[in-house]
Amino acid sequence: MCRPSLGLSDAPAAGRFGALARPSSAPGPSAQCVGCRAGLRPDAWDRMASPLFVLEIISLILLLSCVMASTLAAYPDAYQKPGWLRAPYALATLLALTCLLQLLTEPLSRPQDATDIHGLSCSVAIAAVAILPSALVMHRLGRGAVVHPMQAGSLALRTGLALGCLVVRLHEVNDSMFHVLTWHYLPTALGAGLGVWLGRRILRW
Repeated sequence: MCRPSLGLSDAPAAGRFGALARPSSAPGPSAQCVGCRAGLRPDAWDRMASPLFVLEIISLILLLSCVMASTLAAYPDAYQKPGWLRAPYALATLLALTCLLQLLTEPLSRPQDATDIHGLSCSVAIAAVAILPSALVMHRLGRGAVVHPMQAGSLALRTGLALGCLVVRLHEVNDSMFHVLTWHYLPTALGAGLGVWLGRRILRW
């Protein structure tokens, strides 16, 4: 499962992960993380006391607006609503700045968290959540005449990946920003790049 941050090792496993920390029937690390069966992290309300964490969550929620921007990118008159097309990039910049500030102020962040292979299960979980919404948006766009296929494809995948990041961030008890940046947001950025390629191949006039 997504590994807890350093400094929380003295807390009971059940307290850190809730329903996921049942060793008698746990299916495996990746399957547990992908399942996200425990719902909200047990310290969710405590974390809401951190303005930077709240801003990060709000940024992820607002990034779901990429679905609207991807739809606008499919039409020739998208220039009439330039704010919607620029909003995802502004929100991504806000999210990056928020994570950078957390990285500089988070005492539990350690560089070695970025190389912990257990973080791969978080990337898998994000991808698992993102597949269906991204595919639905791509399918909807593919039924029309997309005039900006690369931008629309990138925004379509970004919609699903933002949802995946939101779900995993609210589920996993790990606030090491080295971990979050490496295993949550770096794969998301790569996924948005993949959307550019998919949009060029799948979405056509």
